Amino acid sequence: MATGERRLLRAHLFTPVSEPLWACLATEHRRIYYFASSLREEKLLIRVQARFCPPAAGAPTRVRTMGRFLFRTDLYRASDSVLMASSLVDKALRVPGQMKPLLTESERLLAHIRGRG
Repeated sequence: MATGERRLLRAHLFTPVSEPLWACLATEHRRIYYFASSLREEKLLIRVQARFCPPAAGAPTRVRTMGRFLFRTDLYRASDSVLMASSLVDKALRVPGQMKPLLTESERLLAHIRGRG
């Protein structure tokens, strides 16, 4: 499921998120629901939806929370399209203050999101 999240952020988001910025995502809450299983050689389909919540205003700190991603990931068996599992994950984007390139990238992401709203 994490692979699906990473692919979404790297390739399918309106502005791709770099691997170093992806590494700044901290899981705060996760719920996983299991419904079915599969054989080892079964192919799987992954569907990921993401919502971004901008940060609340606050003074800069050593580690800045630049916003949150809320992910819903559904895992299906390819052979019969049966929903096998569903995951709901809340991840905070926490960037160390000394990582200027990552702060710049996250601020560009925020500006792009605010410009769309």
